[in-house]
Amino acid sequence: MGQFIEQAIDSVLAQIDFEPEIIVVDDGSTDGTADLLRRYDHNERVKIILQENLGQPKAKNSGILAARGKFIAFCDADDYWQPNKLALQLPIMTDESVGVVYSSTLQLFPDGTMRTGPTVNMSRGRVLNELFQSNFIPFGTAVVRRECFETCGIFDESRQMGIDWELWLRIAQTWAFEYVDEPTYVYRIWPGQMSNNWRERYTSTLETMQRFLQDNPGLLSENVVAAAYADTHVNHARQHLEHTEYLAAIQLIAEAIKRKPFFVPAWKLLLKTAIRASRNRRRNGTNSS
Repeated sequence: MGQFIEQAIDSVLAQIDFEPEIIVVDDGSTDGTADLLRRYDHNERVKIILQENLGQPKAKNSGILAARGKFIAFCDADDYWQPNKLALQLPIMTDESVGVVYSSTLQLFPDGTMRTGPTVNMSRGRVLNELFQSNFIPFGTAVVRRECFETCGIFDESRQMGIDWELWLRIAQTWAFEYVDEPTYVYRIWPGQMSNNWRERYTSTLETMQRFLQDNPGLLSENVVAAAYADTHVNHARQHLEHTEYLAAIQLIAEAIKRKPFFVPAWKLLLKTAIRASRNRRRNGTNSS
């Protein structure tokens, strides 16, 4: 989204009390972004990396490897930071056990309206159990200690979706997580976002969970694993329900209940799905008579 890149860069340049180094990775853009970036040619704080289109994880890794700072944060080209982002988050990093500091977000819609983003879990400390059950960290809000990448690795370049969650799961095995209860990041909502591809996102989520369990046998309790799968199946079932795919929704709810028989959200969604399916049958029956 080249038309927003300048706002993204300027929001980082405008940080209160801090003058961060800025690494801009142009991953083979074809929308004029490279021309817009010439505005920053003489700004010593901005380093531009032009590369062929290699994909999201490789672009992010290029930025990480080029950065020189002790802490690394991210901003997608169509989003931007709040002016006090670093002023709120970096002081927390004086606790050297903390590897990641995150926050809530604001959502900016195409009509210019803005509202608080989805409520996040706001877990803190050693969060591996909670994180395996749900990726509650809004990616663009995270400030990461460089040492986390040095000890746990950078983004997995074999993946295209869920790269942040997979990274957080690695980091959470060693480092504590913290948060600030204030939005530090503005996330722009627009049609066609990768995050809207819920079918592929669900497949990616299952792959991440399965790979993590294979790589770390016995690290998580059976209860945590069961709760994670139950929650994942219910969330996917909700998407099927919204697309009036009732049978698929019921099958996933059944999988959730199999994993965790007393999982209340699954039973509530089962009732909701049954009611909607019944109404749909009656409506179709009326229309056909």
